[in-house]
Amino acid sequence: MAMGCVFSAPVFAQAVWTEVPTGNHTSVAGTLGSVPVTLSSSYPSGLNAAGTGFIIQNSTDPGYHIWDNSIPQSSAQLHPASAVNASKDIVMLSQARSTAADPNRVRIRFGAPVLNPTLLFFSIDSSTLDFTPARNATGVPATLSFTTNSAGVVSGKSVSRNPAAVGTYGPEGCQVNSIRACGVVQFTGWYDELLFDAMGDDGVGMQVGTGIVTSLPAAATPVPASSGASLVATVLSVMGLVAWLSRRRHRRG
Repeated sequence: MAMGCVFSAPVFAQAVWTEVPTGNHTSVAGTLGSVPVTLSSSYPSGLNAAGTGFIIQNSTDPGYHIWDNSIPQSSAQLHPASAVNASKDIVMLSQARSTAADPNRVRIRFGAPVLNPTLLFFSIDSSTLDFTPARNATGVPATLSFTTNSAGVVSGKSVSRNPAAVGTYGPEGCQVNSIRACGVVQFTGWYDELLFDAMGDDGVGMQVGTGIVTSLPAAATPVPASSGASLVATVLSVMGLVAWLSRRRHRRG
């Protein structure tokens, strides 16, 4: 009966990607399949206003389907094949006033827990994205992996521009050994939101999907959630998710 409660949340057999309206937004609401999604950003200190956090544009213009591995701009070919169905490019603005002490915190909130969400990103020119704040649906630090155009862009749960690449930035996209960092962040488990801190002055393209993979990709760099007894943590995670879903059901009732 408990397992039935766990799987009452949507599980997508096929890949779905986030749909949001085009334009400039401080926060924006959309959908991930049948699940409502809200994107917002804020400063934990409360000393800075969020400002315009997202520019949403169509990614299907001829010659510029940024999530399509077949275009020259995406020569690294890191995107899941299903990403060709993603119609939007979500440009997250990290903003110059964001720092390690007071980062621009991005929150991608799901209306129901989502299993194994996937975040695509490209064009990290001068920013750092730090996924350390991310927690799964029971509050346990996220288990995630990175697949990137260069191993040198990943440090712990953070990703930054490629320190080893030389030459020009080149066109926007996901290219092999470009100065611009790009790739895939694969989360494992159930999540009711994705959190990460953006530091620096940059516009980073991204998309969020689910139903893409059922396990970590072979080429990925895994980042464990924490050390310790993983079986106990898994049991507690499932128990916590059941309690979370039960509370939501009672509130709705």
